[in-house]
Amino acid sequence: MYRKHINSYSKASDLDHLPFYCWDCLTLQLKRRDVDLVIKNEKDMQILLLFLIYRLKTVDGSRETATPLIEMLNKQEMKLYKRSQNRQSLPKSKEHEILSSIEYSVYKKVHFKYKVIKVRAKISFSALQKRMTIQELFLNTIQTTYKKLVIQGQLDGPSEDQQQADNNLYNAVMRGERGCIT
Repeated sequence: MYRKHINSYSKASDLDHLPFYCWDCLTLQLKRRDVDLVIKNEKDMQILLLFLIYRLKTVDGSRETATPLIEMLNKQEMKLYKRSQNRQSLPKSKEHEILSSIEYSVYKKVHFKYKVIKVRAKISFSALQKRMTIQELFLNTIQTTYKKLVIQGQLDGPSEDQQQADNNLYNAVMRGERGCIT
């Protein structure tokens, strides 16, 4: 389904009944073809992503892209350990410990990148549902939250003078007056 199809929906409620969302999708690029998977269960998707990141040794979705980075970090860490311990060589157990911890930290960061991509997709979709830009969605959410907190008494609201000044500024901006914001 392309963006033009989604934009053609007349009501936001139509977007609630899509067969799947982009964050449920995963494309595996094989030598001769692409395999598109839709995994609706979030936990299953996370398990598969972690498995693929670890087995492909990837930082960007391509096979073996993490290997040079891990090797470089591994050498640096071993060098630091040798200096701090005044040693010429490392015990095999320490070498394995360093390698494991570096692999874990690199793959954890890669997995975090995928989580950020998923959150960004969900924010974009939420803005689309409300027919807003992402900036409008954020500002609207901030304003709504502020008003709720003022009503609940958890924040002090603006004074009468400040409210009047805000209203005057808003009206001037809406009329298109120049120089009203300094």
